Amino acid sequence: MTSRTLLDSTGLFQDADPSAQAHEEQGSANSGRGPQHAGQQPVRADDILRAADFDGRGHAHGIQIEEPDAVVDGKTIAEWTEDWWRWALQAPSDYSSLTSPLPRATHLNNDGKIFFIAGGPNATITVPANTPILFPMINLFDTEGPGIQEEIPGFVERGGSFADMANEVADLFQNNIVDAHAKIMKDGKTLLDVHSPESAKFAEESGTFAIGTPNRGSVLANLVPSPLDPSIANLPFTSSSGDWLMLGRLAPGRYTLEFGGTSNALSDPQTAKPFLGSFTTETTDTLIVGHP
Repeated sequence: MTSRTLLDSTGLFQDADPSAQAHEEQGSANSGRGPQHAGQQPVRADDILRAADFDGRGHAHGIQIEEPDAVVDGKTIAEWTEDWWRWALQAPSDYSSLTSPLPRATHLNNDGKIFFIAGGPNATITVPANTPILFPMINLFDTEGPGIQEEIPGFVERGGSFADMANEVADLFQNNIVDAHAKIMKDGKTLLDVHSPESAKFAEESGTFAIGTPNRGSVLANLVPSPLDPSIANLPFTSSSGDWLMLGRLAPGRYTLEFGGTSNALSDPQTAKPFLGSFTTETTDTLIVGHP
């Protein structure tokens, strides 16, 4: 038994015709913007905010974006993205935060040091006060191993490892993001507006990590064969990438959050054969922070 494992933050399985170019206006866009890695030129919130007025620290109305190489509560943002995927994929498939706007989905196991937001559409989400927020503008994960259908057919036969293939898929995705954006509004004012090309500075690639043994009935369990080959019981050949924002602690109040992005189709670099179609994600959520 084999199973495809590509998934983005909308919870949609990416099995679309990879030769099809959805959104033709994006099809000719430059797909070679290149990954922006932590450790490059630091990005400060006031470099990209599109707001009418700022507080004394240069942050619009208190909105702060953590720099992509920041360490937040003891972990890098890339490490927090690994935890985000565990949170999203280990949730029960019938009320996953990836697809459901219900509070039982958006708040399940979401009480840690960082508050996670996924792609569940039109959700109203209560965010604890004084808690940083992590969400992907656009992202994707892949896990590989014996019995799992290869995303790049023939990759292992050509001498590559499962870990190398997962990282290759993640890297190809990062290089083919053509748009990523996020906007936060409150009381009719735009407080934060991040979009391409500035959003490319917030790329996060996890590298290989173990996502964990799938919980029974979880989104992850539905993506992989059952039973798993014992050699990959905790799915150690997992990798992810995307453009993410880690927001600092928001002041209490009611906010509208819009985010999304577009990726071109992905192709095997050696054979030029496409294996993943282009796609676009868009999400609008209402955030209620603290007790406004």
